[in-house]
Amino acid sequence: MPGIGSDHFDSGLRDTYDYVGLNYYTPARVTFAPTRPSWLFTRQFLDPNAESSDNTPLGEPYGEINPHGLYVALKQVAAYGKPIYITENGLPDADDDQRPRFIATHLAEAWRALQEGVDLRGYYHWTLVDNFEWEAGWSLRFGLYELDVESGRRSPRTSAAVYGRIAHSNGVPKAVLEKVAPQAVGTYFRD
Repeated sequence: MPGIGSDHFDSGLRDTYDYVGLNYYTPARVTFAPTRPSWLFTRQFLDPNAESSDNTPLGEPYGEINPHGLYVALKQVAAYGKPIYITENGLPDADDDQRPRFIATHLAEAWRALQEGVDLRGYYHWTLVDNFEWEAGWSLRFGLYELDVESGRRSPRTSAAVYGRIAHSNGVPKAVLEKVAPQAVGTYFRD
């Protein structure tokens, strides 16, 4: 019986999926690491010049903030010829000082891919309310709404209003970018 990695392909499975779900948080940069056989001789690393998100409980950044990486991923996934849904996109940001810009610039890159013919049908931000992350407990705060784990109280963050404005506009308004990512305005809008 053929196993994983074999050349066997069940032709009855060909073209049986309806869409591609893309989860994008951060690019994965990998280098050869000869002393790490248990990690398949690889080591992940971040671009030292890139902005990083909040730290994990291990004291390392969760990832780098790279909106253009979402555009690249969408263009690559479009090659499958199926509709695409961004099923997860977000970052841990307890004080919400990066998330508004993250949302606006990532959605601007998604819009750019859409304008270039990528069949993007939907976007789901991770997540509405802070959640328990299996490996990090309550320490990583992904929510548009802050959750007080003791009382259960949910409070909207600034990023919730930014996301709401974008959703209501069905696009990223120039005024939103001017407020949360002024350095990016020229990338997406030409006067």
